[in-house]
Amino acid sequence: MGETNQGRARWIGSSVIIFAGVFAVLLATSPLTLGFLTGSSNLSNTGIVAGNNVGVYTTQKCTANLTKISWGRVTPGSYCTRTGYVRNNGNVNMTLGLDTSDWNPAAANVIDLDWNYNGRRLVPGQVLAVTWKLTIPSTITGVQNFSFNIIVFGEG
Repeated sequence: MGETNQGRARWIGSSVIIFAGVFAVLLATSPLTLGFLTGSSNLSNTGIVAGNNVGVYTTQKCTANLTKISWGRVTPGSYCTRTGYVRNNGNVNMTLGLDTSDWNPAAANVIDLDWNYNGRRLVPGQVLAVTWKLTIPSTITGVQNFSFNIIVFGEG
């Protein structure tokens, strides 16, 4: 083999050794790498349940049902807000109520969901913008992803 070919062979050989070393380090630290990749939390509700002649919508014109809220990345000790529109679809005045169900995992139920609704009665057909506030306690542990249902109901 000529001098040029021997130099190329050494360069290729050392490149393979470097690649193998980097691959070995990545393989050895893969649990650590996986931990970093799964450290963010994208939080979504599994559904919004509206009952008793109450509709929950994405716009004030009430043209599309609001069926899911994506909270995005929310870190412990912080909060996130989302807005929707609630309409009294019944034929009597009503006040609204808020509840949650089906927390997954069950430990996630320490997360607080509140809204800015002030108890005002809605007349039939009235639309009200509401803002939900999801607060993640700074002390939460063991929960990275969760889901739950938001229940909006009316009482006449």
